[in-house]
Amino acid sequence: MERLRLLPVVLAVASVCFSLAASAQTNIVFTNNDGTFTFDEKSTDATYDELTLGQISNGLGAPGTLTGIMGLAAFNIPDQSLNFSTCSPTCLGTISLTTGTIEAGYNILTGAKFNPGGIFSVDYNGLGIIFSGSFAKAQWISLGGGTWTFIGKIMDGVLSVDGQQYTIPTAATVQLTTTGAGPTPHPNKDTYTFTDSGGTTNFSLAPEPGSLVLLGTGLVAVGMLTRRRLAGKNES
Repeated sequence: MERLRLLPVVLAVASVCFSLAASAQTNIVFTNNDGTFTFDEKSTDATYDELTLGQISNGLGAPGTLTGIMGLAAFNIPDQSLNFSTCSPTCLGTISLTTGTIEAGYNILTGAKFNPGGIFSVDYNGLGIIFSGSFAKAQWISLGGGTWTFIGKIMDGVLSVDGQQYTIPTAATVQLTTTGAGPTPHPNKDTYTFTDSGGTTNFSLAPEPGSLVLLGTGLVAVGMLTRRRLAGKNES
C-alpha cells in the first residue's frame, strides 16, 4: 500500500524533470532577403541541373542577405530583426544553398522536385558558418503570376558557434519565396535566374547531453530515496 502512495510522488518528480529538459529546447529562426536563385540546364558548371541561391562560376546569382536571427541568445548572439534596406551592404551575413539535381521529368519553369544532397549554409559576419546541412528533400513550387517558393528539409544539420558544434538531428525547414517578377532567361546558356524576396529557416536545438545526464541522475536519486523510505517503513 505504501508503494502505491509513493508512486504519484515519483511520477510527479519525473514529470518535473522531463519538463525542465523540454524547456531547454530552443527554437531558432534565420530570416533572409534579396538573393538570386539560379538554375542552369546545360552547363559544365558544378551547379548543372541544380538550383542555387548564391553566385555560380559563370558569375550569375547572389546569396541571400541574413536579415534576422532569433533564438541564439544562449550563445550570446542577441535576437535581431533588421530591415534589408537599412542594413545594406553590411547586414548580419549571408544565406546560400545548392540543391541536389532535379528529379527526372520535372521542369524548373513549371515546378520541380530535387534529389537529396546539395548544401545549405548560414554565414554570420565574424563567426563563420553558424548553421549548415544537406537537403533530405526539396521542392520548387509555382504560385502563379511569376512567383515561386522553395521549400527544403534538412536532417542532421550542424550549428557551429565559437568553435563548438552541435548536431541538429531533427528537420530544419527552409522556405524562401521569389518576388513574382518571373524568371530571367540568359541567352545561349539555358540558364534562368529568379530574385528571392525573403525567407525563413526554422529548427529546434535539443537539450545538451549534460541536461539528459542530470535528468537521469535525478530519477536515480528519486528511486534510491523511495527504496530507503520503504525499507524504513518495513523495519518499523
